[in-house]
Amino acid sequence: MISFLLWMAAALPGIFYCVLCVNYRPCLDGRRAEIRAIMSRGQTFQKYIQAFGSHTDLDTTLNALYAEGYGASRYVFPLFELALINFVAVVILLVKAGFPMVPQNVELILDKLPAEALAALGGAAIWGMYDSVQRFQSIDLSPASLHYLALRSLLTPVIAPLMTAAFNDALKLLIAFVIGAFPVQSLLDFLKGQARSKLQITGQSEPVEAPTLNRLQGMTSSMLQRLQSEGFESVEHVAGADPFKLLLNTNLEWKVILDIIDQAILFDYVGEGSALLRPIGIRGSIEMATIQQDIDDPTRRDQADKLITAIATTLKQDESGVRNLIRNAFEDVQVNLIWQLWGETELEAKEEARSQAAVA
Repeated sequence: MISFLLWMAAALPGIFYCVLCVNYRPCLDGRRAEIRAIMSRGQTFQKYIQAFGSHTDLDTTLNALYAEGYGASRYVFPLFELALINFVAVVILLVKAGFPMVPQNVELILDKLPAEALAALGGAAIWGMYDSVQRFQSIDLSPASLHYLALRSLLTPVIAPLMTAAFNDALKLLIAFVIGAFPVQSLLDFLKGQARSKLQITGQSEPVEAPTLNRLQGMTSSMLQRLQSEGFESVEHVAGADPFKLLLNTNLEWKVILDIIDQAILFDYVGEGSALLRPIGIRGSIEMATIQQDIDDPTRRDQADKLITAIATTLKQDESGVRNLIRNAFEDVQVNLIWQLWGETELEAKEEARSQAAVA
């Protein structure tokens, strides 16, 4: 009976992840329904097809978008991977605790494992479950995130003895346990930094663009981490992003997604000058593109000319160049999509406010 309970205890983490992912499916269905509602508004789907679509049918496009990142079959391998790794980890920890679960010759091999590696293994298992619950809560539990949890469980026992070597025995186990909480990227960055320092590697073989995401307003540390976890490392990446994929893959608010893409497109056009334009009321590409409407309207052309002069002075550019910039922004497919989506969002907010006022 005791042996059965021990083996069940070893299987519990795998069962936990499977149950979590099964309960996560309704959350994804809710996010999918939200995306469908947004795509169904006005000309939104037509604008989206122009920018990103390969299908002309809404349901076909939505199914492809959904299956690409969150199809049920994509969870099978990472769940198996996590269940197996955690099963082995718990068995090792139970054996080290004195429970007879494996042949004696295997116990002799496990006895040679450093205590720091075992502490890191336990930390990775516990922190991994904590991280998955957080991702479940924020609707960010993707197959890729499960792969990273599995990789962390494999990586931390290997590097924990190396990272704790400089500490005294009283701290080694605690630090090794906490190492299991660090994301894989943080651990790799630390190892790379140590290797460069010891090997005195000071240069890059090729020029590398400095990070630019921090140039956007609202780009806090947590926001940066969310975007970087989705593979976005520069403003240019965000400027060309599919907003619906971002909504599906992150827990960011819809208006926040539209705002950061809008800002990123303007940064792509004017670089650091985008920050200089904020005081004159131009935060993103939409504000820049709307000037073209004023240029084309005889009643507002004088106002547009004054604004163009102000922009040219601020950016220290020729007015003809600014007019070309405005025209390009106005005709940009991505700008038109974000513009349409933002307009539909504002309209929905106004209608909701009216209905709430009517009820009151």
